[in-house]
Amino acid sequence: MTETLENFTQIMENYESKKEKDTSKIHEIATFLKMKSIASQYDEIICKYTEKNKKIRNGKTVIKGTRITPEEMLLIVKEAMDEKNNDIDTMCKYINEQYPSIDSKEQIIAGIFYNIKKISTFKYILGVIRKK
Repeated sequence: MTETLENFTQIMENYESKKEKDTSKIHEIATFLKMKSIASQYDEIICKYTEKNKKIRNGKTVIKGTRITPEEMLLIVKEAMDEKNNDIDTMCKYINEQYPSIDSKEQIIAGIFYNIKKISTFKYILGVIRKK
């Protein structure tokens, strides 16, 4: 799991550094497709750590054991990365301190990859191409 999170943060850091140098749409699409490919390998974790329950958040998908949606998980991870938590363990510790109901790396991974899988590849690519 730690390796998966390291790969994710490395891809995102690499994307951000190249984005500053190269605003190429092709690079953005390639990064997205790489993330989509990684996400497809984690269906089991996504199913294990996410749930839909009409009694929780009006039936929205949430991370099991929390009221946090996968979309909110992305914001939480971004917040942790913005706090200059450079290594995965520090980032996970920060997240757990700020959001005690998130107590495992698997919950974080499930939230990230759920979102990535949910995004329509075709619509995303069309959106990137249409950007000015």
